[in-house]
Amino acid sequence: MMFTECKEYGDLPPDVKIYDNFVPDVMLDMINTRIDSFEWPWFWLEESTYRSKYTDKNAPTWDEGFSTLVMLRSEKEDEDNEMNESFIWRQMFYKTFEPLFLHVEYTLGYKVSRLKRAKVNLNTTAPSVEPFEPHIDIPKYDTVTGLVCLNESDGPTYLYNHICPEHIVGAYEALQWYRDNKDSFECIAAVEPKPGRIIIFDGRRFHSGSRPSKYKKRLNLNINWLKEEPSPDFRIL
Repeated sequence: MMFTECKEYGDLPPDVKIYDNFVPDVMLDMINTRIDSFEWPWFWLEESTYRSKYTDKNAPTWDEGFSTLVMLRSEKEDEDNEMNESFIWRQMFYKTFEPLFLHVEYTLGYKVSRLKRAKVNLNTTAPSVEPFEPHIDIPKYDTVTGLVCLNESDGPTYLYNHICPEHIVGAYEALQWYRDNKDSFECIAAVEPKPGRIIIFDGRRFHSGSRPSKYKKRLNLNINWLKEEPSPDFRIL
């Protein structure tokens, strides 16, 4: 089945594109089979959007979840890079996702060589349908963000009217900017998850996820591409 551009959310800004049936069924089955296996490593995220809202770390919240890093490109000058060199790290199951990354490159033009980060997110059932706080993924870099819906679920992805100012380069700074300006924030689309759907938007556009209330899990692949070709001087770990 050919993928099609989704028009059900009306006129959206030029940077926002939604494609249905984007991921071929066989590719989607391969990814979900791997994620559902006992070998798949999940890591707990106490907060998914960089907040520091609660002092009682044992109190229930609404935006915790699980995440698994699939790949990461770290530049020498990145704050958390302790290796004093640029490198690309790939998880042991990276090859499961490589066909999808190539599919994106051949169909939408976002090159594998420009991948900055890719991770799988898992959110489980919650009684609250409140969206997570708006955020941006990697404010230090000029990126394009892609969210691939992997399973049948509920819990929309919310896109907002604001692009983060260029002078902000930290995730916590971006969150604070949202909090300082939240009265002017408007949701421009609440995109429902649908298997094989991909949502593309400017990496500096504020967005937020939510947890499912009708399904037991919500799975997506979060991808960030650099807009400019990075330096070829790096090591693959």
